[in-house]
Amino acid sequence: MAKSIYPTSKSNAEPTQKSKSVSFGNAGAMLEALSCDTSRRVVEALQQTSDTPSGLAEKLDISIQVATYHLTQLQEAGLIEVIDTCYSARGREMQIYTLAAKEVVLNIFHSSNTTVTIFPSESESVSHRSSTEAD
Repeated sequence: MAKSIYPTSKSNAEPTQKSKSVSFGNAGAMLEALSCDTSRRVVEALQQTSDTPSGLAEKLDISIQVATYHLTQLQEAGLIEVIDTCYSARGREMQIYTLAAKEVVLNIFHSSNTTVTIFPSESESVSHRSSTEAD
């Protein structure tokens, strides 16, 4: 079989931001997008590596249409972004998605001392800090 003239490799680029802080008042779309188990599975897969909708569909055992729907919801919420484009063996253009930030911090109250980390760094677990908690 002839070699494709189109670039077919996926990019493993890092998220464009290390950390992203979201106020509670602006978190509606983000929380709605993450309320679905499938969307959270997509985020978990993208924490490992950037991927195309078809690659995610295969990894998560879902249809490409379902993967595309959840990618759209997550992108509109600002949680993921398109970082590159590659081509399938048939020459079809495919977008490659990654997380918009390695870590998303949700500020629940007006005080900046109370936060919940949504996407923890690989070495951290989900954390919760409060200025009212005893040290």
